[in-house]
Amino acid sequence: MTGEITVNNRWFSMLGYTRDQFQAPCVKQWEALCHPDDVVSAKLALEQHINGDAQAYDKVVRMRHARGHWCWIQSRGCLINDGAGNPTKIFVGINQDVTERYEAYHQVQLLTQSLPGVIYSYRMGPNGDHAFTYVSSRVKEFYGISPETALIDPNAIFDLILPEDIERVRDSIKSSYLALADWCCEYRIRVGGRIRWVKGVARAEALPDGYVSWYGMVVYIDREKALEQELQRLSYTDELTGLFNRRHFIGQLEQLSCHTQRYGTAFSLISIDIDHFKEVNDTYCQWPFILTHLWPIKLTHLS
Repeated sequence: MTGEITVNNRWFSMLGYTRDQFQAPCVKQWEALCHPDDVVSAKLALEQHINGDAQAYDKVVRMRHARGHWCWIQSRGCLINDGAGNPTKIFVGINQDVTERYEAYHQVQLLTQSLPGVIYSYRMGPNGDHAFTYVSSRVKEFYGISPETALIDPNAIFDLILPEDIERVRDSIKSSYLALADWCCEYRIRVGGRIRWVKGVARAEALPDGYVSWYGMVVYIDREKALEQELQRLSYTDELTGLFNRRHFIGQLEQLSCHTQRYGTAFSLISIDIDHFKEVNDTYCQWPFILTHLWPIKLTHLS
């Protein structure tokens, strides 16, 4: 190859130049306009095509605009063949300014990195086949695997869900698929020996081929779950003694009553009266201490 380049006026205007500013476009001038970090990889891609290792040349490089900023230029092309079907030394291609697309992609990448969870898109077909079509880089932090691994094998993520939760997760996805409804599920994952609570939310969209795609995010909810469990504990226990309160007692009584009515089983209700409790409490003001230590003694005798 001679290194000579023939381009139309659109190529010059794409970079903010005019044809008059270039006496004879050549490879060296192209290299001078390219970003130094992109020249080597572009040359390598071209050599792979010339040597027959790649069917065509397809590369995106940064090129310096006449105003000083960098443009993302996509170059596509191939060697043309002669009448006998043998490749010549003439390379024909097209250059396209894809700066807006690349800048938008870069902004999306920055956005996904700033969000507190894993951004993903997931699809499932009528036969149950499924795959992730996009997974943000934070999947490494959450699930301990790379985005590439998740795209190749979706079960790499599902296998990390606790056995107690996996069926519930799969059922929720199936229900979302059938109803074409938004998906929301809270479940636990085990990564590196540590169990974490996560919450997944996604918007479902039907595709023409019978598939459904979900676009959503997974976030940690360990603090929310700990607070939820603490609030539940406080609602059913006495703050001073730590023993179950009247609300818990009524709830358990209602469950046992429903179980008895449904299955015909029997249960016993025992009422215990503590002698002289008022006198002891009025004298020593130690009723929380008395109840806390008396309760396990009663349970031991009853069992």
